[in-house]
Amino acid sequence: MWASVFDSDMLEKIALGLDEKTTFFKLIGFRDLSLPHHGFFKGDQMTRFLRGYLERKTFRMLNVPVKIVATNLFTGEEVVFDEGDVVDAIRASVSIPGIFRPVQWRKQYLIDGGVVDPLPVKVLNRYGVKKIIAVNVLSAAEHHVKRQAFYESKKAQADEAIKKKNWLIRAWYVFLGKIEKRFRTNIFNVLMNTIQFLEYGIAESASASADVVIHPIRTDGHWAEFYSVGKFIQRGEEKTVEKLAEIKRLVEEGV
Repeated sequence: MWASVFDSDMLEKIALGLDEKTTFFKLIGFRDLSLPHHGFFKGDQMTRFLRGYLERKTFRMLNVPVKIVATNLFTGEEVVFDEGDVVDAIRASVSIPGIFRPVQWRKQYLIDGGVVDPLPVKVLNRYGVKKIIAVNVLSAAEHHVKRQAFYESKKAQADEAIKKKNWLIRAWYVFLGKIEKRFRTNIFNVLMNTIQFLEYGIAESASASADVVIHPIRTDGHWAEFYSVGKFIQRGEEKTVEKLAEIKRLVEEGV
């Protein structure tokens, strides 16, 4: 979208429009539910959402050259899109295994590009890019530990606060706690956490080939918290400012 006609202010406005009540319906929705032997969601709603902004734009219509990475489901080969319909390429690239249906393309079935290349620095190297700023949004082991500690602390505070409520509210709180505990290991958490644990090692290795690496991780956010845009933008800004001197030196260097 940034490579199209959207500046950072417009992108921030669009992202902030994904609030807690409507995000599910904007990005997935009940119409998108699918038979789980392909994936829990068809991905059609995601396509409709993107079409609302990118319409039928092709890669040649973008203002900045873009490469989008997907993975061949049966061979593990990396598939790099740089021509044709942009939204179709994005849809293939975000086919998270088990969650979104794989996309059929030229007799291939494609899944999330991050499975084999979550930080595709080598793709840019292959196409002759000389200066690379990589943004690694995957959590290291210590971030997962801190995230777990954050939620445990938050739960302890809630437990103390609920003691002051009447018995009916306390009973409801206990009931909800049992539900949350039972479904904590749901299939979505199992798939996403497993994939991200594996992807981090690949991304960390790939980052060594980048000129500057920004690692904007928050340990007070869940992987599905698309509606908490503000705090993620803030962390991105903070971590970029830390690297600003390196970025300026890189930009000022000759090719």
